Amino acid sequence: MLEQSNNSSHSSSEEEFVPRKPRNFIQERIGKIKEAVKTLADENALSSPEPLKEEFLHYPASDVENPQNEELENRMVNEFNAQPPEGDNSEECYTYLLLDPRVTGEIQREDANPEEKWRTFVRSIFYVEKGQSLLPNDHLRDAYNFLRSAKNVKSDVRNAGKRMQRIMQIWSEDEGVIVLEAFQFINSAEAHTREAVIIDALGLPSLCNEIPGTYHDGGVVKNLDPDQKLSFGKYLLLKAMREYINSEEIKIFPSIILH
Repeated sequence: MLEQSNNSSHSSSEEEFVPRKPRNFIQERIGKIKEAVKTLADENALSSPEPLKEEFLHYPASDVENPQNEELENRMVNEFNAQPPEGDNSEECYTYLLLDPRVTGEIQREDANPEEKWRTFVRSIFYVEKGQSLLPNDHLRDAYNFLRSAKNVKSDVRNAGKRMQRIMQIWSEDEGVIVLEAFQFINSAEAHTREAVIIDALGLPSLCNEIPGTYHDGGVVKNLDPDQKLSFGKYLLLKAMREYINSEEIKIFPSIILH
């Protein structure tokens, strides 16, 4: 199973997956993953996304205060509401971010200033995608199955994709992947467009995404000039950061429950 932990004293929950191996087997596999990750890290054989540019890490006060970004978001939402994509009228989608808990600690400090929170938040993001239903958990289920079934562990981790490697690194340090479901209750096209804006703002090389996002709007966002699109991307990231700060932190761990 994947164990879901809420980093809060108020509540906790877990989502069960049918266990196929005994607990001691999974613990042994985690131990092998730890060994493989350490060895590959020592050999510089793990994928390493590029660091964000220093200028991006400065708190974007001008983007927060720029009324054009709020107006742009409203225009985008109105466009999708007026002409929902054919065959996709549901509003059950969202844009989600996967965060690295080894980075996020500074955000929770009471004395952290806006610049420190922003810098920490954007550095912690390693994957962005449009989500629907339990898609983030599907990705983590894939990672769990990888953990459970890898035959030549070192070779399999070495050849895994960037997202899989990052999840294995996080789990190998006894941490859980943080899932942030932002911009909820929107249709698929809008979720894809928000994903695309955020990926473009952060830059594909700094993420574990393999391909850029796709714009599904009629041009309201897609046709922005690069500076406007970057400003709008920072604006959306700030909204996601505030949601993260004001909500329970949900971490997903690999675990097994014996019946």
